[in-house]
Amino acid sequence: LSIALCVQPGLLDDLAREKALRDRGVLARFLWSLPTSLVGSRAVRPRPIPDEVARAYDQAVKRLLSVELQPDGTPWTLTLDAEAVAHLDLFRKDLERRLDDDLKVIEDWGGKLAGLVCRVVAVLHAYEHPHDFTHRPIGADTITRAIRIGDYATGHALTVLATMGMDRDRLLARRVAEWLRDRGEPTVTRRDIYRRLHSSVDSSEDLDGVLKILVDQGYLRLAPAEKGKPGRPSEVYDVNPRTL
Repeated sequence: LSIALCVQPGLLDDLAREKALRDRGVLARFLWSLPTSLVGSRAVRPRPIPDEVARAYDQAVKRLLSVELQPDGTPWTLTLDAEAVAHLDLFRKDLERRLDDDLKVIEDWGGKLAGLVCRVVAVLHAYEHPHDFTHRPIGADTITRAIRIGDYATGHALTVLATMGMDRDRLLARRVAEWLRDRGEPTVTRRDIYRRLHSSVDSSEDLDGVLKILVDQGYLRLAPAEKGKPGRPSEVYDVNPRTL
């Protein structure tokens, strides 16, 4: 069963609170994609989809739909040639190493990645050879392209699932760090950060934990207070140049 969902990014915060979904392996079964938001830079009159792209998509869907099912519902059996098997074995060996390294934080998802790649392999193979895909072994090139799709999904899964284990202050600190990078300015005030997060915090005092994380992690450094300025001063922070 394949499910394609386009959801608002805010839904990820709701999913993060549903511990049962993660514990039962539900969130580990999706191929995640978290594209950069275009809000604020969208074209007022975007270019229409080129005719050749629309035509290619239409033909691709029809080509996949032309794949025959066996009359009795028995699944087709697909085979791999020797080179494809070698490519897949190398990928699985490297994946196993990474599950105890950079993918340890999402090992529930990473443990299913090899199976995900194999299912993508089957789709690509059926698309390329819709009428004789059961008699033609899968080649190494198809494995390589499916692994590229798996690599894409891995980066996005790290972004999505690694944040789901974070508490609220860490999630907000991550948002501030990304905003500081995009903002590109060498200093920032507590008031600036509050305005940025005003929809997620009740008051400026709720920023204490967020700011502590940003300072402890080296994103910010509290600047010396300026004397002689009228009014109640807002804390000023220097932004680590590496953050930018």
